[in-house]
Amino acid sequence: MKLPPKTQPLRMTSKQVAVLKLLLKRNTDGSLLDILQIRDAVAPGTTRGATLCTMRHLAAHGLVEEQGREARRGQAMRLYAITELGMKLIRPLMRSPEKV
Repeated sequence: MKLPPKTQPLRMTSKQVAVLKLLLKRNTDGSLLDILQIRDAVAPGTTRGATLCTMRHLAAHGLVEEQGREARRGQAMRLYAITELGMKLIRPLMRSPEKV
C-alpha cells in the first residue's frame, strides 16, 4: 500500500541531502542505486538498517521511491529513485552546496 506524502515542512539532515544528490546522479551507467550502494557512498560504516530508515523517511515525504528489485551481489536488492518532488527540492542545493 502506497501512503500519500507527508505535508509537514521538511528539515533535512546532511545525510538525507547527500542521499538525494546521489540518487539524482544515479550510477555511471544510468542505472538506479541499491541500498548498499547508497550506504557505502553516503554513510560508510553505518548499518544497512540505518540507511533503510533514512530511505523510508524520505519515501514518507514523497522524495524517493522504490523502483522494484534486481539481483545484485547474489541478493534481490531494492532499487531507489528520486521523485519529481525530490528533484525540485534538491536541485537548488546542487548549485549552492553550503545550504542545507
